[in-house]
Amino acid sequence: MNELFIPLLSQSKIYQRGVGYFTSGWLKMNMKGILKLVEKKGKAQIITSPYLNERDLKALQTGEAARKDEILYQKLKDEIEYLDESSEVETLTLLSWLVADGLLDLKFAIPKNNMGDFHDKFAIFEDESGDKVAFHGSYNDSIRANYNGESFSVYCSWIKGQAPYVEVHERRFRKLYQGQNDFFNIYKLPDMVKSRLIEVTKYTERPYEIHKTAAKPIEEASKIRIPSFIDLHDYQKEAIQKWLENDKKGLYAMATGTGKTITSLSASVEVYKERKKIFLIISVPFKHLVEQWKDEAKLFGYQPIVSLGSSQKWFREMKALVDDFNLELEDVGCFIITHQSNADEEKFLKLISKVKEKSNILYIGDEAHYLGAQYLRKSLHPEINMRIGLTATPERWRDASGTKVVREYFSTEVINFGLEKAIKEGFLTPYDFYPQFVELGQDEYKEYKKLTVEIGKWIKAAKKDPSKQERVERLSNRRANILNKSDNKINAFLALMKKHIQEIGIENFKHTIVYCPEGKHREILRLVANLGLRVQEIIGETSSSNRKDVLKAFDKGEIQVIVAMKCLDEGVNVPATKRAYFLASTSNPRQFVQRRGRILRKSVGKKKAYIYDFVMIPPKSYEDNENTQKRMLKKEFARYIEFYLCAENQLDIHEEAYSLLERFDLTYLLSLKPEEIHATLGGDLDE
Repeated sequence: MNELFIPLLSQSKIYQRGVGYFTSGWLKMNMKGILKLVEKKGKAQIITSPYLNERDLKALQTGEAARKDEILYQKLKDEIEYLDESSEVETLTLLSWLVADGLLDLKFAIPKNNMGDFHDKFAIFEDESGDKVAFHGSYNDSIRANYNGESFSVYCSWIKGQAPYVEVHERRFRKLYQGQNDFFNIYKLPDMVKSRLIEVTKYTERPYEIHKTAAKPIEEASKIRIPSFIDLHDYQKEAIQKWLENDKKGLYAMATGTGKTITSLSASVEVYKERKKIFLIISVPFKHLVEQWKDEAKLFGYQPIVSLGSSQKWFREMKALVDDFNLELEDVGCFIITHQSNADEEKFLKLISKVKEKSNILYIGDEAHYLGAQYLRKSLHPEINMRIGLTATPERWRDASGTKVVREYFSTEVINFGLEKAIKEGFLTPYDFYPQFVELGQDEYKEYKKLTVEIGKWIKAAKKDPSKQERVERLSNRRANILNKSDNKINAFLALMKKHIQEIGIENFKHTIVYCPEGKHREILRLVANLGLRVQEIIGETSSSNRKDVLKAFDKGEIQVIVAMKCLDEGVNVPATKRAYFLASTSNPRQFVQRRGRILRKSVGKKKAYIYDFVMIPPKSYEDNENTQKRMLKKEFARYIEFYLCAENQLDIHEEAYSLLERFDLTYLLSLKPEEIHATLGGDLDE
């Protein structure tokens, strides 16, 4: 490997291999050489033999092509499943991207007699100047082969007398590859296996830089197009079609992780196909999402101007692009901007008003529920007719008028692809939910009750004098913090973490997020670090570059735990997350639904996610009228029920919750549907 394969792969532009036994483990051992091959704009062509047992061979003798494809599919699927379930994430990622980008072409040779195997072992390496090395020998492409006694005959095209041997092996490979060998049937990689591998690329990053490779060029037929490696699901195609039928207006109400971004950008491709020009404006709630959208938009052929860095610079660039678009020097424009900048009447909105043909503007509002806020409503430009609103949760919490504004601007929901359906159809990861019922301390409960009484008085006063509503909010925040920052909750969290570390081992404890309340993240960070875990924080002040570094290290398992506040709620991709602890109690569905969505994204090797929520309950030892206790439980159970309804272990956790609610005559809560939860509890939660 070190003396022959890696040096040759590192210098080659073409690698052709015929081998009896090829395993993904060989890819891992030679990764250094393969990445060099790829970065030299190289490609690999491999013909190998799938492992077939006696029963498979017998089935092949029927001679049915479809049956042969099915057998081959099952064998290769088993190999992918093994990689997915083992720790070979890096290998599966490399294999998937090489296949998706057309840099690795795998074919399979099966003897026409259906009795034996393809047992040959030879290779040809060719560099940029056309020099070639060929070898023939006993070595298989497997980890085990590196520990065997193996022999090679090696030939170099530039050494006198050796060139004819190189040509013989080249000719043998070419005939075999083209199916011109009388002894073997040659099969391509089955489409189902290829699709499975390409699926992996949707939640992993390329292990090489695409521009340095000979990856299949994107079709030049259209400047704006869906990337070749993206295959839209039926529900995405349906969403686009319904949006087109609805006069290019609509809300995509899709669960987090089901591809809202890809769906909306694919809809923009339809606009460009029809008009041969488009001015795309993408508005996002947070700065870190600007970069994320920029990367996605570039895949579709856009060259976005983004609202980052000096506002003068990006504003000048935007102004120049508007001028060029108006003069028909450009037929594509793309701005990615924050909601706040988009609502700036003096700058951005004034600039957009200067676009002459507003019929060519498509507006995509990411996390569209934010746009119902009073100070952002100006960004909903009435002269822009093509509109897409993206959100997992269209309803604005306790803001009926804001919800109405969003719904009226974006028209109807052209798709509602909820969490339960997304999990059931395999687009999101199934999860188990483990609620931890934690009693408030007696002193904490006394303070909670006292504030509840005071809030009630101020709510009545605010009905007569709206200026007193601010006082209600301050008191409500103080009361929420009693639940959020309870000593008993922190102690229960610490005990649970220790238990989990003991169960699975400290090195296996990774891909974990702790959502903590504001003002508590430093304490939580210290407590987790003291357990011996590698932990980092991501908070509002974390810079964009630091955030990227932390998330990359988290994905690889180098950082085991992220302690996060609200900044990981929306739009951030952390698909590797398998375990999450919810310490920040909230009854706002948008917040905890978004957080759950982060955890359920698909990732290599991830079969299930685990959610631990700390549900605060009244102390048993405290004598009190049931009214305050009931209100407190309803507030906490709004979140519990949402998690409980889609959990795989729903039956296992039902009894404990039922027994608790039975004490307060609240068992009916467990029979509510998701859409009924907040409507039913709304009044209680407001109070």
